[in-house]
Amino acid sequence: MLMHATSDTEDSATQNLCGVCSAKFEFESKASGRAHQEQLKEVETDSDAAGEGEGRPPNPDPSSTRPFLSREGTHKLYRQVESDIFYARQFVVAKLRHFIGQITDKEERERLAGVVEDLKHNFRVTQYDLWRLGNVSGLHDWQKGEVQALNDLIQHRIHVLQNPPDCKSAKKITCRLPVHLKTRGACSQLHHLTYCFLAAYGTQRTLVISEMHSYLDMSSYFLPVSATCAKAQWGVRWPGEAQRTPWWLQFPDTDRPVPRPNYLPRSVPRDFAERLASFHGDPFAWWMGQFMKYAMRMNRGFQEAVEKLGARLGFEGPVVGVQVRRTDKLLHDSRLIGLEEYMEAVDDFYNDLEVRGTTVTTRKVYLATDDPQVLKEAKEKFPRHAFVFNEESVASASMRQRRSDANMRNLMSDVYFLSRSDFLVCGMSSNVGLLSVFIIIFWLLFVPLCLPKSLYEGGSKYWRFFSPL
Repeated sequence: MLMHATSDTEDSATQNLCGVCSAKFEFESKASGRAHQEQLKEVETDSDAAGEGEGRPPNPDPSSTRPFLSREGTHKLYRQVESDIFYARQFVVAKLRHFIGQITDKEERERLAGVVEDLKHNFRVTQYDLWRLGNVSGLHDWQKGEVQALNDLIQHRIHVLQNPPDCKSAKKITCRLPVHLKTRGACSQLHHLTYCFLAAYGTQRTLVISEMHSYLDMSSYFLPVSATCAKAQWGVRWPGEAQRTPWWLQFPDTDRPVPRPNYLPRSVPRDFAERLASFHGDPFAWWMGQFMKYAMRMNRGFQEAVEKLGARLGFEGPVVGVQVRRTDKLLHDSRLIGLEEYMEAVDDFYNDLEVRGTTVTTRKVYLATDDPQVLKEAKEKFPRHAFVFNEESVASASMRQRRSDANMRNLMSDVYFLSRSDFLVCGMSSNVGLLSVFIIIFWLLFVPLCLPKSLYEGGSKYWRFFSPL
C-alpha cells in the first residue's frame, strides 16, 4: 500500500470510522457502475442537444466584477481535486485495513474486506466522473498541448546548447563517466549524467562527456550528447564563480558538489516555471525527464533491436510496467515489498480502465526484476495476468554478471519497455525504477505509482526557481 496506518494515537478515530463502515453496506458495485454510466450518457446527450440557446449558460458580462478562473487556474484546481480524491481513497482504505488486521473473527474480516472493495469501486466511479469532466471541458486537450509545446521548447534549447557552431569558442563543462564504478550501477551513472546536464544548463555550457573504458559504453545504445563537441579535456576543478570561470569546467564526481549551486535538485528554471506548474503535477520530475530523454536518444541499431525484442515478447498495450528490485538492495536501503502490493496497483489500473469503458481481455504486465523467484511467484499467485518478461534480462542481472555488456544491453531494454508502459509501478529504492519514472513523465501526464518512497529524494522536498547564467 502507499499508506500504512500504524499510529496508536489514531486507534480511536479508526474505530469510529470503521464502526460506521461495519454497518451492513450492500453496495451493488457492478450494477451501480452501469447505472452511473447510463446517467452520464444521458447528461452528455442533453448537453450536446442544447444549442446556443437556453441550454447553455450566457456569456459573462464584461462589466461584471465577479472573478473568472483562467484555464491555468481551472486546471490547477482540477488537479487539486484529483489529488484530494486519490489520497482520500488511500487514507480510508489504509485505515480500514488496519482495523481489519485487529479483528480475530474470520467471517467479519472477510465481510469488511468486501466493504473495502466496494469503497474502492465507488471512489473509482468518482475519479471517472472527474476524468470525464477533464475531457468534456477541454482541460485534458489543453494540458496535452502545453506539455508538447514545452517539451519541444526545452529539447530545442538543449540541442542548441549542446551543438554550438564553433566548439572552440563555446564554454564547456566536462562530465566523467563512469564514476565510483564499484559502488554505482549503470542507472546510477545515468543519474549522475543528468546532474552534469543540470550544471551545463544552469551555467549555459556545452556538456562534454569524458568516457572512461568500462562496461558502460553509451555509444552502443545512445546518440552522442553533442555532434560538434566530442573531445573532452580536463577543466578547472569545481567550483568557480560565473564571471571568473574559464572555458573548461570540470563537474565533480559526485551528485552533491560543494558549494551546492541553486540549479541542482529540486529546481526549475524561472522563465517557464509558472507555466509548467500550471499544467503539471510534478514540475521537477518533468524537468529531470527532459535531460534523461535527451541523453537516452537511442541510436538506430539499438532502436531496431528493442523493437524486434518487443515484437518477440508481445509487448503491446494496454500493459502495466512493474519493476521489482531485490537481491543486493534488500541488504542496504530497501524493505521487502510483497508482490501483492505491486499487483494491487496493477489491478487498480485495469479496473479504472474498465470503469472508463475500455474492454480488457488480458491483464498484461511487463515484469522487470533481478530475481528469478519473482517470475515464479508471479505466475503461481496471479494466473489471470499475462506476464511479459525478458528471460535474458533476469539471467544477466545476477550479481556475477551485473557489470557485463549483456546486462547493460538488457537493462537498457528494460528501461525502454518500462518507460513506454501505459502505467508504471516500481520501487524508488531502485535507480532503474527512478530512471523509468522520469522518462515516462516526459511522455505522459501522470505521476507513476512508486513504492514506498517519495518520487525523488535528491534534496529538499520543495522545488524552487533558478535563472540560468
